[in-house]
Amino acid sequence: MASLTKRPLKEIPVDDLGGGLNETGNVVPIRECSICENFRVSDDDLTKKKRKGLSKIDSTYDFGTKKVFGIYGIEEEEGVDITAFLENEIKLKSGNDWNSIFNPTKQIDKPVSVAQDKGLVFVAGYEKLITLKEGQANYSGIEPPVSAPTVETITAPTDYKAAEYPSSNQDKCGKLRSNAEQTLLSQSFKLEFDYELNRINLKLRKIGSPTGDLWVEIHQTRSATLTTKNNSPGIVGQGTGNLDVSTIKTSFIKVTDTSIALVSETKKITDSNNGLAVFLTGDKIKVTGSEENDGTYTIATGGVAGEIVVSEDLVDEDAGASITIDTIYELTFSGTKPSLDKEKTYYLVVYGDFTVNAGNFIEVGFDCSSPGYPNGRYFEIKGTNSSLSWKDYGTVDLVFELYGKKLEDVSLLKCGPLETALYEGLPFLGLSAFKFLVQSFKASEDMDLSKIKLALKRHYNPSDYVWVEIHSSQAGTSKNKGESDNIVGQPSDDVQCDDIPDDYTGVEFEFSGTKPSLTKDETYYIVLYTIYTTIAPRYISWTITFWVLDDAEAYYIDAYLDWDPLWNL
Repeated sequence: MASLTKRPLKEIPVDDLGGGLNETGNVVPIRECSICENFRVSDDDLTKKKRKGLSKIDSTYDFGTKKVFGIYGIEEEEGVDITAFLENEIKLKSGNDWNSIFNPTKQIDKPVSVAQDKGLVFVAGYEKLITLKEGQANYSGIEPPVSAPTVETITAPTDYKAAEYPSSNQDKCGKLRSNAEQTLLSQSFKLEFDYELNRINLKLRKIGSPTGDLWVEIHQTRSATLTTKNNSPGIVGQGTGNLDVSTIKTSFIKVTDTSIALVSETKKITDSNNGLAVFLTGDKIKVTGSEENDGTYTIATGGVAGEIVVSEDLVDEDAGASITIDTIYELTFSGTKPSLDKEKTYYLVVYGDFTVNAGNFIEVGFDCSSPGYPNGRYFEIKGTNSSLSWKDYGTVDLVFELYGKKLEDVSLLKCGPLETALYEGLPFLGLSAFKFLVQSFKASEDMDLSKIKLALKRHYNPSDYVWVEIHSSQAGTSKNKGESDNIVGQPSDDVQCDDIPDDYTGVEFEFSGTKPSLTKDETYYIVLYTIYTTIAPRYISWTITFWVLDDAEAYYIDAYLDWDPLWNL
């Protein structure tokens, strides 16, 4: 590390910092220069050792008119990075060049303070605390002075389009239940990520007057397919809700024009060429070709040539772009939703329970002129329940859209660096005074929690196991697993004490049972449980950091199941 002073000098030798801390370099003209004494923090983290020589740097030559409020040599695994902290910028030395790595939101006028511990660098003096690691700088997002255990919660994000073959490719149709050759229709597909599906969009129209219902199922195999709903052995989850086929239109409704505009305040889609009367109240439509409004909408007020009103929000957009509006049919998984694995083949199967009839059936849009969906193909399923057979068509693809919740975990809430134990004197899980340990937090989004990562450390070899529960209140706490009055979902899976590392690298607790379902902005409590009896010096500790989440606090629960703030000891 380095301490910094500034003084005017007439002409000085300037070390070539690109080649090392203490190599002699060139002579530069008269300027104000910074002279840095070189220090290194000792292994005990308490003392510092001075290095030989001085590092000098010319602020005008390197940084123009920007003022320098700190220059430090930051130790990394592959050497020392020279970092300059300017009035409104942080720069990193690379060879003979200075590269900008961060721009604070507010300018400073006083020297910064820098501390480094176990690979993580903390910079104080800017508007907020800044952390640096491996040449990357970020606001920490957490502020002093109250202490709290380190916690990271992880869960899944909101709905995404999982896969599609766009309706713009449609040129012909499969004829669902027009004859025994097309008793059912199907399209295979693969997903890039793990998903839980919640809805499917198809292009449909009716021929004649079929009566009955249409639905979709997702299958993982083509064998033993049955025509009755939710009975096929290869089904994943349950089928969609039923669509009454009598409500399906007799034509594919589509309007494309440059006269279409969208209005945010009124949620109106307008057409100066008066072509919108074909879209009726309750219809589902898909907008494409717009600058900012592509998507699926429900018509709240329709049947008017010059305008329709939708239920969803719009962004103001003037006419001019060639915008297309299509009628689509949305089928929703209202029961057990299909949970699908990435890179695995599944089958979208379109069902109907209406009578097979050459004059009364449903057409399902597909592309047979130049099919381009790369991850699947079209099938027609013929026969009856006792003998259904699949026939594939490599030159056809159904047009479809799948929507669902990505099951890839993303970090939504953190407090403190998991890799750094800033203080490990307390708490010791399992002592009579610290029966259980708790961290409160507020959910940043509506979420189903899939796992939690805590910075725990094993001291010697405690036996048995630990687990985590999410509680919605401090009341009704039980010492027994899953029996607290206000537990949310089910407890996490157990983690054996001998699987906990002897450093604070982080331990994950998976919720494989009913996942805690959290509501945005509500307060919850992470309760760390154990059944072991502490025998000194065998215990588990949860590291403490001196930066905390807003509206959050750490607690301990004693042997009487009373809650107290962690620092009221």
